[in-house]
Amino acid sequence: MANEPGSTDAGRRESQKSIPGAEVQVKPPEGPGHHVWIPLYQTIAWPAVVLVFLLVFRKPLNALLHYLAERVREGSSVEFAGIKMGAATRPQELKDAGQDPTRPASLPNTIYMMHRTSRDPSLDRDGLQYHRIRISLDADTPHLLDEVERVVYHLHPTFRNPERQSENRDERFEITTVAWGEFNMTADVYLRDRGAPLIIERYINFH
Repeated sequence: MANEPGSTDAGRRESQKSIPGAEVQVKPPEGPGHHVWIPLYQTIAWPAVVLVFLLVFRKPLNALLHYLAERVREGSSVEFAGIKMGAATRPQELKDAGQDPTRPASLPNTIYMMHRTSRDPSLDRDGLQYHRIRISLDADTPHLLDEVERVVYHLHPTFRNPERQSENRDERFEITTVAWGEFNMTADVYLRDRGAPLIIERYINFH
């Protein structure tokens, strides 16, 4: 059938609307759609929920935190949300047990190295400032050094004689040297009735 004179595209689109299944193209609205706001809502939702929760339950939360702080201060064990903190030893309890509350109950080794340094400008050369160094052993209790037979010190490899040995118990197995730079070192402490030596280390500084 020929189109009637005067018919328009608008008229044809209107007739298609009455036919089921007819494809109708609808132009999307101008400007940003609602889908743009969804990520923004998701971003601010959780902080808002947390803020509301803190405002509503601030008094119970403050009471809980105060309770936990008091328990820890008293030295009692505390368990919260599956996390358990052991009881703390109070300073007075350590004093009653004959221990110094300012020192740890135990150290990695009961025998350890000590060192002393002194600046000696007479040793300077090539623009380097030299220090005299005295390295020795110390222990938690003096009698522990009586169990030491000898000590082999391992200085920095740049030393002319990096391995030094001492068997002088009266001087606490002391050795002396000079250096212009700080370094790490180790020592093998050979004890009586013990095959393998006790290996200890120390950082030698000039402070």
